[in-house]
Amino acid sequence: MTIAADTQDSNHGYWVRNSRTKCPLMTLTGMGVVLVWLSMGCAGSPRQSQSPIKEPAPLPALTQLIESRMAAQAQKALVTMALFGGSELDDEDRLKRRLGQFTARYRARGKAVPKLTEISVVTRPIEASLPFDLNSLASQAGDAKKMLVSATQVVFVRFKGSPLPHNEQIHFVLSFVDSLTEGSNQAVVDFSTRRAYTQSAFNDWVARDKQLADQVTPGIEQSADGVTFFTRGFAKFGHPDLEVYGIPPKMARQHFPRFQAAIDAHRNGSFKKVGDTFRGTKLAACKRDGASYELNCVRLPVKADSATPKSGAQ
Repeated sequence: MTIAADTQDSNHGYWVRNSRTKCPLMTLTGMGVVLVWLSMGCAGSPRQSQSPIKEPAPLPALTQLIESRMAAQAQKALVTMALFGGSELDDEDRLKRRLGQFTARYRARGKAVPKLTEISVVTRPIEASLPFDLNSLASQAGDAKKMLVSATQVVFVRFKGSPLPHNEQIHFVLSFVDSLTEGSNQAVVDFSTRRAYTQSAFNDWVARDKQLADQVTPGIEQSADGVTFFTRGFAKFGHPDLEVYGIPPKMARQHFPRFQAAIDAHRNGSFKKVGDTFRGTKLAACKRDGASYELNCVRLPVKADSATPKSGAQ
């Protein structure tokens, strides 16, 4: 596992429209999504009471964009993949029929199948209203960049629901997306980790990643208080992403193997949410903005991270 230098914290997903008012719901800055909450005049009749209103705690931006109720539901899994291509992806009804056919075949092989109501397929033309910056995404896409910048259509395939045994929700989505790439030349983006794949590289990844080792990626960024380690991708498992904030720069290299060990422990279900105890220390809320992670996030204090075993230990 390598450190992925990443200073752009952003989220991607579906989009929100407000057809009844002229009030903005969000602004797009680069690859980031910032929700705009308006205090008066945009959500129905004006307030009658003069009492101060306590603002709700901010929710992770991607969750807010897709389904605001979801943020309050514990142990939900989010798996979001996207295909970038051409006109072969513009028929949403056909894609949904293919999902139904794929589901029947998957079930016939004795695999665990998510409910269809938990799987969504949405296709849209690539245009400015999508909540991501294609050029910023392509700048990190490697061999998939050419296909990304030439694509005219994007398809989102998403699972949301309770995690299945053996992480079957991830296997199912990857396998379905893999089936959609057959006989085509498309780019595939994992919207949890921001990784982009050529069609052939994605096929190879699905075939070899039986243990889901590449579903979570670590990152590192500089903050005003030092170095921050973080993960992306744990939402697929129904777990919050991890953060260790404010590591002294001189200690960063020493801390990273310990952070990897914490990732392994977290994948195995050792801790779940803010307030849980990990190696004798309570987990806290993350310091980074909610737009930096998909579903939720927990922070390992530097002190707690120092107590974890080195990489490879359990």
